[in-house]
Amino acid sequence: MVDGPAVQIPTGVHLRSGLMSMLMTDREIRRLVLEGELARLHRGAYVAGPSPLDSGARYAARVEALVRSHEGTGDRLVLAGPAALTRYGLPLFGRPPEQIHLAKRRTGGRAARGMTVAIGELPVDERRTVAGIEVASPARAALDTARLHTLVAGLAAADAGLRTGLMSMRDLTVSADRMPRLKGVERARRVTDLAHAGSQSPGESWSALVLDQVGVPRPQRQAEFRDGRGLAGRVDFWWPEHRTVGEFDGRVKYGRRTPWGQLGQDALWAEKLREDRLRDLGLAVVRWTMADLGRPEDLRARIERAFARQH
Repeated sequence: MVDGPAVQIPTGVHLRSGLMSMLMTDREIRRLVLEGELARLHRGAYVAGPSPLDSGARYAARVEALVRSHEGTGDRLVLAGPAALTRYGLPLFGRPPEQIHLAKRRTGGRAARGMTVAIGELPVDERRTVAGIEVASPARAALDTARLHTLVAGLAAADAGLRTGLMSMRDLTVSADRMPRLKGVERARRVTDLAHAGSQSPGESWSALVLDQVGVPRPQRQAEFRDGRGLAGRVDFWWPEHRTVGEFDGRVKYGRRTPWGQLGQDALWAEKLREDRLRDLGLAVVRWTMADLGRPEDLRARIERAFARQH
């Protein structure tokens, strides 16, 4: 029987060299991986924690491991695209990329193992230093995420950056103007066209993209409605010419607590009362979920039927 490690492993990312400095052996590391106390990120890098990581957290841990592995080497590391988003705390919506994007002309030995991909140097004014690490600016990171990963991930990041003040629409426009010949530039331009500080979640960002792709007229965002009792509701999407509101429903399921501590059934009841007040104002209300966004033509048809009923 193998004895356990002599020290408690702190939660977070660990390199093999760091675990060895705790007087652990490779055999003990392998045992902890098998027992689920450590998860292997890539060769020589692990993460410790109380539960398995989702794909987004695992990707962020891989980026952190890459950063740790470069400490003290003298090799300049500039994180780009999705990797840079993790350092700002911006969302990386959907499945993360397999590789970590770096702002350099080419990668060294790690590239041969498929860990990183070089996207070319960035202008000095499109770099920032975050916790001692060079990263692409928030706007450039969001646009490169759209170009090199997925459009919806880039848009969700841009919306979050606008909402939190990490970037401005001018930042996005200037960055997009600097990449006229780069691969995927049309996706970057779509981000500058659709980005909106009113998006409250990646699901709303995805909704805006889907609605635009299927030709639904572009709505107003975060409109407020009042009745005799005061504020009746603030809605995600509003088509004033059709007296129709649209709501992305990303709330928790019945019986669970919302992030603000409200029981799921209480939240559903409050939402029903809110929707009743909107309908009493003569508004049509169309709601959709993540699953509906995967059926864009069906969603468009539902919205158009609501428009027709209002005329």
